[in-house]
Amino acid sequence: MNLEQFYQLSDDELVGTKGGFGLAEAVGIAGVLNAAVQIFSAGYKFGSDLARRGR
Repeated sequence: MNLEQFYQLSDDELVGTKGGFGLAEAVGIAGVLNAAVQIFSAGYKFGSDLARRGR
């Protein structure tokens, strides 16, 4: 299941697929993961820029 399909599910369907896992929790976790990926990506770019300058 891709993210678009996941977001199209209703809250009841999500509860059925995740065993009592609500849409709010799913969206919250997706938001936290997205933020973590963005922070990691920014840190990676910063680190690679520093490495290039250091050479």
